[in-house]
This record gives sequence, structure tokens and C-alpha cells, in this order.
Amino acid sequence: MNAPDADGEVPSVTDSASSLPTDLVTAPKRRAAWPLSGLIAGAFGLAVAELFVGVFDNFTSPILSVGDKAIDLVPVPLKDFAIRTFGTRDKQALLFGIFSAIAVFALLVGFIGRRRPALAIAGFGLFGVVGATAAVTGRTGAASDAVPSFVAIAAAIAVFLILRRSILGQPMWPRRLDGGPVPRETSGAGGGVVAGGGSRRQFLVLAGGAAVAAAGIGTLGRWLQNSAGAIARRLAVVLPKAKQPLAVLPTSVGVPELTTANPFFTLNKDFYRIDTALVVPKIDVDSWTLRFKGMVGLERTYTYEDLLSRNLVERDITLTCVSNEVGGILMGNARWLGVPLRELLAEAEVDPKATQVVGRSVDGWTSGFPMSAVTDGRDTLVA
Repeated sequence: MNAPDADGEVPSVTDSASSLPTDLVTAPKRRAAWPLSGLIAGAFGLAVAELFVGVFDNFTSPILSVGDKAIDLVPVPLKDFAIRTFGTRDKQALLFGIFSAIAVFALLVGFIGRRRPALAIAGFGLFGVVGATAAVTGRTGAASDAVPSFVAIAAAIAVFLILRRSILGQPMWPRRLDGGPVPRETSGAGGGVVAGGGSRRQFLVLAGGAAVAAAGIGTLGRWLQNSAGAIARRLAVVLPKAKQPLAVLPTSVGVPELTTANPFFTLNKDFYRIDTALVVPKIDVDSWTLRFKGMVGLERTYTYEDLLSRNLVERDITLTCVSNEVGGILMGNARWLGVPLRELLAEAEVDPKATQVVGRSVDGWTSGFPMSAVTDGRDTLVA
């Protein structure tokens, strides 16, 4: 009989005719360690990628790239369903779905890695390629945006291989410190072979450490991304007074049902918000520009300071989301400060044959409306 080891497990014994590699003949209880190793390795890879993006601000998170690509590819009816179902939490629901899919995939890769480590490595590589492809083909994608995904692949594979060696009872280093070979197996009584059988305690320590490190690194990466200088500069912006201010709204305006709890103007904190991307773009007001091009006689470019120095006006305008249903809550009324769009279009000498105004955001999202919205007397503002 075999005596229990220090962790209470009995090393497995097999004869020379066994079809299983001796390093896989371990206690059945450790089978759960394989998918867990894949999950932890995948999480660690994503965390390192987030830290990379946080340190080097010119890249995009692989997770966010995949999410934005999903938003672009999802049919409009499905988007409307998501908004009706989840409201302003539709992006959180999408991220939850993405993370759930990644977790299932990582568990499967870890399980496959028990017998076919090369296939598991290829699985992590496939995961990274998906993220790299989404980043490069994104709205503002560039070839360099694939780098964080490849960083994630390398980190995930490294952690998986370390955890795999721990499960199999193999040393972390291929040779002893004195340069001699490290024995993987020892002869057992009766001519059998006793597998190395890794320590459960060693695996738990390594796996737990990798999981804690993933949580810490990922949190630090997100914090760095959300603490960029552009955000600080945005918070420091102070809007000037309008050169054409509106009169203070009389208290009698509106309908009798309006109360202080439901004012005529929607409070900023209550104004509906539907983002078109998973992360709000980080705008640097010192470098941001507004460019007019296309069917114009004169291309014009304005800086943020150029707009602030113009004849700013105030207008009371109600906004409604295109996905809002009758009686829905995706609408708000506010007093806006901005530049009349018709003035800027006139300076660009728009071709009379032009029928559409198409705006493009810094992250590549577009939205258009007919020229009549500018020329029929409505208050169209660059707000």
C-alpha cells in the first residue's frame, strides 16, 4: 500500500503498460484544478493588459474593444430591446455577458490543458487574436492597438504553465540549483511507477496568489485609465457667461402637475444618458478641434477656445433619445449654452446641394440629420 503524503493524498501507482502519462496519474480530487487554472490565467492576462493600457495611455483595453465591436455589430432591434430591458445599464449588461463568455472559455481551455497543453496555449492565443482584431478594426483602430491583447496572451500562458507544473508536481525550474537533472518519477514497489503528485498546498498558494495579483493589477490598471490628465482638465473647465442670455424662467411656466420634485428643467443628475461606447472618450480640451469638411467651399477648423470666444447663446431645448417610447423616461429638458450651428456652416460656405449634416465623434461614432434642421429656424447648437 502507498502511504498518504503530507497533504493526506495517496500517490497514484500504475504499471508500465498504463496508457496515461505518469504525470497525469494524480488524485481525482485535483481535476477541478485544471479548469480553475485556466480561469485564473485568463483573468491574470486581462489584468496585465488593463495595467498596460493604464500605463501607456495611447492604447485601448481588449475587453472594451470587443465590447465596442459588439455594439457596432448588434442589429438595431436588439439594441432597442437592450435599452428597453436594461435602460441606462445596457452597457453593464453587455460587459457582464462578455466576462461570462470569457470565463467559460477560460475554464474550457484549462480543462483541455490537462492532457493537451499545446492546445490550451493555442486557445489563449485565439482569445488574444479576437481582442487584437476587435481593437485594430475598431472605429479609430490602428495596428498598435493589438499590443495589449498580445501582452494578455503572454501573461495568461505564463501563469497557466506555472499552475500546470504545480498541479503535476513538477518543479518551477527545469534543473536543480546544482545543475543536476530533476527526477520526475521514482520507482515503486513491485516495479510500478509513482507519479510526482504535486502538493495541493503549493497549487492553492500559487493559484490564490495569481488570483489576488490579477484583482490588484486589474484594479490599478482601471484606476490609471480613469485618472488620466484629460479628466482632470475636463473637471477644471469653467463655462463663460452667454453673450445672449435668456431671461430667468418664470415660476408659473409649465403645467400645474409640475412640482419641485419634477421641475420644468431636468436636473443634471436626472438627465437621461445613453452611451454609444463602453467608456466615455477622454477629451483634452487643449488639443480638441471641430472640423467642417465635405461639401463645403472652405474647410474650417475650430479649437475649443475658438468656440468659447464666439457669440454664445442660451436656448431651452428638449432632448429625446431615438429609442424612447411614448411615455418613456429617455428625455430631458435643459437650458443649453452653445454656438448656433448655422453660423459655423455659413463660414464653411456649404454647398446648396448638401442635404445632410453628419457629425463624427473622437471615438468614431457618427450621427446625422437633415440640413432643414439648421435652416428652418430651429435652435441647432454646438452645445
